[in-house]
Amino acid sequence: MLADFALGESGQPRALATLKALRRAYPAQAGILDNALAKLSHLDESATAIPENAKVIPGRPSQAAEPAKKGCLGVVLFMVLVLALVALSGCDEVKRKEFAGVLGTVGLPPVAGCDVEIYEASRFASLDSAQGRIGQGTTDSFGRFSIELSEANLGRPLVVVARPTTGATYLDYGAAGNPLVPFDGSRRPWVAVIRQWLGGESTVAVTPLSTLAFESLMRQPSSEVGPGPLRFDDRAVGSCNLAAASSFALVADPAENLPAPPLGGPFGSRPVRDQEKGFQNTGYTYALLQLAQAANAFVLATTAPGDSALDFYEALFDDARDGLLDASHFGAALPFFIQAGAPAVTGIELDGSSALLQWISTQPLSPADTAIAGATKGGIFAPTVPDLLAGQALSTGTLRPLRVDGYDVQNFPYSGNVELTIRGDGFRHSDVFFIRSNTFTNDYFEVNRNSVGVDGDYLRHSATELRLRLPDFALTTKFVANGLKVATGADFREVTFELHSRLDTASATRELVLPFAPNARVTNRTDLLLISSQVGRLDAFGNLHFSGSANNLRSAATDPGALVPGVDDVYVLRLRVANPAPDAVNGTGLDLTRSTFTQGAATRIADTFGGSAAQRAIIFESAAALTSKQVNLPPGGVAQLDYPFVFLDTAVPSDLTQGVPVTIDAVLSGVSQGAGMPTVATDDVAGFSRLSTLAPSSPAFTAELAPVGAPVAPGAVTAGNSFTVAITLTAVPRSGVTMGDGVVEFVDLTLTYNGQTLLLRLADSFAFTQLGTSLTALRCIEQVSGGAAFPRLLSQIAPSTTLVLTLQARAGTSGTLSLSGTAGLRDAASGTRTTQSVGVTNVTITP
Repeated sequence: MLADFALGESGQPRALATLKALRRAYPAQAGILDNALAKLSHLDESATAIPENAKVIPGRPSQAAEPAKKGCLGVVLFMVLVLALVALSGCDEVKRKEFAGVLGTVGLPPVAGCDVEIYEASRFASLDSAQGRIGQGTTDSFGRFSIELSEANLGRPLVVVARPTTGATYLDYGAAGNPLVPFDGSRRPWVAVIRQWLGGESTVAVTPLSTLAFESLMRQPSSEVGPGPLRFDDRAVGSCNLAAASSFALVADPAENLPAPPLGGPFGSRPVRDQEKGFQNTGYTYALLQLAQAANAFVLATTAPGDSALDFYEALFDDARDGLLDASHFGAALPFFIQAGAPAVTGIELDGSSALLQWISTQPLSPADTAIAGATKGGIFAPTVPDLLAGQALSTGTLRPLRVDGYDVQNFPYSGNVELTIRGDGFRHSDVFFIRSNTFTNDYFEVNRNSVGVDGDYLRHSATELRLRLPDFALTTKFVANGLKVATGADFREVTFELHSRLDTASATRELVLPFAPNARVTNRTDLLLISSQVGRLDAFGNLHFSGSANNLRSAATDPGALVPGVDDVYVLRLRVANPAPDAVNGTGLDLTRSTFTQGAATRIADTFGGSAAQRAIIFESAAALTSKQVNLPPGGVAQLDYPFVFLDTAVPSDLTQGVPVTIDAVLSGVSQGAGMPTVATDDVAGFSRLSTLAPSSPAFTAELAPVGAPVAPGAVTAGNSFTVAITLTAVPRSGVTMGDGVVEFVDLTLTYNGQTLLLRLADSFAFTQLGTSLTALRCIEQVSGGAAFPRLLSQIAPSTTLVLTLQARAGTSGTLSLSGTAGLRDAASGTRTTQSVGVTNVTITP
């Protein structure tokens, strides 16, 4: 009934094509499919014809057909395809006959005459391999192509590659005279990844924006997106595609949606396909033409006369490899973007937005060009041009999937005035924050970029941090559902925080919801409130890094307050406290007499530096230092207090056990300025304690990276031939002979060749990387195993590894390749990081 009604009534050519494919693949479902096909016979007289493979005479081998698919799996797949077609039946066909494949566009401005290859993603190996290729075609003068595909690829993710081709041209829109420039030779492929091919006429746009998403996707850690073909899972692909869309303030997937054809000017006239007739399509067109003109504005401002818009695009592709559009490569400015005369586009602004996207937002199309971009829809765009430009100016520049690493609010007062900081990666400017009731899950409160004051407020929003002020539920101008209110007689209401990653703040279409803080508590009590308790390693910038162990087992002569973050092993207990009471609370600070420290079932004793408590195992700063950190909290006041500490080495083993977590139940106290001036503490009401844990460990066991020698490479090679560069990394204990495990996090290489300075990070991701116009990194393996170079763990048993990078210089080039870099190792237990320089190696390359 579903197929009969939904597909038969749709009347769409794409439904006809796919129903025919299903009729051939599933003859056992002939009844329901034939009924649906009959309703589409007006589109094609052959709609009701019996497929050849259904005309089987039993016992005649010459007519043996593939057996009908039986069992639950076949029926489930059939119904999944039918449901998919219900959603996609509004698409039209490429010709007035059956077509099953991909309709696409390469570039806008268009790339004409280039070869297009389609790969089944699970078998895709690299851009220099034909493995997994299932279709080929060539773009026409409008950059369009259509490639038929076998039904065997239904439901599979696809990688679509537009290759530079002899005779192919790019319309350099925005350059003087809008010339046709070659898209061949040393140019890089443009790529798009679509989540799955659903048969019929799937659409794909291979553009600079889809290529940004591809570059980011291929360099996501396999520890996050999964190994091998799991990289092409729906969530990973969709997240990167939509992140690229969000960075340019679009509301359409840049790989799976076609831009509308611009009409007029250098584009002339062309027919408009049904899949290009939406307002979102014209929005995509605007952004692509805007980017083309911005590319020319950038290269025109520099002093490099040979650069073109294609060079700007390729610099963006380099930028995308760290998952962030900031004109940098893991914080190092890319040379292209800082050449003489270039606009200021590198880095992240104070509000968290991308300087590069901010600059692009200042390059709108002229009214005449806007009319060309929106001609197919009468000048209407989705989003509107003002919204598109405003969104670009606010864009965080992220190109990667969303991830939350930590947050610093666990309890908060009903009256708000508490800042929440969420740290992670992949945050978009259009993200929305929810507080959802754990008891009544349909009850929630939303805070977004447009919220102000008592309704909540975004304070800083970057790709890696969202800092916001929580709403004041007592005074907010918005509705507060009963499920968020504290019930009569209760001390708190349990809630969950959620981050909704969206393309559009106002629309939940294709949003990703990431819950965190599953048992946060909101209270209407006025007692001194512990907002959060966290423990971890403090870096030079004041950021707290969580780890399982602390390599700060030190002597009683060590004053924790004298240790220097970024130089010493500094671990702190970070406490945040709020005063929701109507009276001030003075002298608020850590109360060691009320706090408890346990290791397993045993109580551990905390003391101050210079103290003399019996059986002491944990040492905080001096009593005077603790007193100096006390704060006076006015009504509604909030404070954050850091307390450095060490584990006492002489407490081991009788009063402290190495490797076993110590649980800290911290309590702060102060003196209320209300009637009677009582001492108040954060443990006055049960239910608001927050525990943190950390295991003591000897600093001697810390895995550190030993000095790295110069990479081993041949002295001379011929351009066009591949060659290897071997880099050996060794972990050593800080002292002694016993070492914990160390994780090789990255090897950052700087390569100079043929007048270009190139940056390459070897890490837990896809290795194939085209570097500039003359060099390609083909692969990176571990020498002994021959397997993937990353992730790579160095241990007491196997403290060394040799990474072998294969490079290839483009045929016909010559010069000296100089290679150097930096490698990083993280101690797996304590989180301690060490870096070492990679020595310089030179390779002479001859034509």
